[in-house]
Amino acid sequence: MALFKRSSHTFALIAACVTAAITPIGIAAQNPARAAAPVPVVDASDLHQPTSFDEGWLVEAGDNPAWADPHYDDSQWRRFNARTDSLHTLFRAQRPEIVWYRLHMTVAPRDTGLTMEEYSLGSAFEIDSNGVSILRVGSVRPYSACDLNAHLLAAIPRDQIASGQVVIAIRAHISATE
Repeated sequence: MALFKRSSHTFALIAACVTAAITPIGIAAQNPARAAAPVPVVDASDLHQPTSFDEGWLVEAGDNPAWADPHYDDSQWRRFNARTDSLHTLFRAQRPEIVWYRLHMTVAPRDTGLTMEEYSLGSAFEIDSNGVSILRVGSVRPYSACDLNAHLLAAIPRDQIASGQVVIAIRAHISATE
């Protein structure tokens, strides 16, 4: 799904996460009875090698531009483990056209060169870091597909790293073939 670089080191935010997340087929109505829970925060402050984060993701079906805002309250979103979960099981009855993923991370403010690598995420998606666009592929709406097998890198803005907190928000179109 994504890759970050810390100085000369890199950490992957999971190539498998979004691949696993977007491949599912059915999606269900959201459960209005979901209780708010503390939002998971991934500790990415001491990485020394590429690292995949399978846990810590939040997912929501639908489309709302406010979901890219790092201050948006996503405490009622569904927890998503890229290794074990699928959209098909999280959203059983309905198949959404657009799904959002969010990951809250603590990073070391002294780090530089933090980048994110993406591959096999989907044929149309947008990635924001703390509300700032860092990568766009294809068009989510209106839908226009691009190659889903490209390896792409996007830099996390230095001022965001200096803040010590980064929220990655991914808006992905799910086509009938994904």
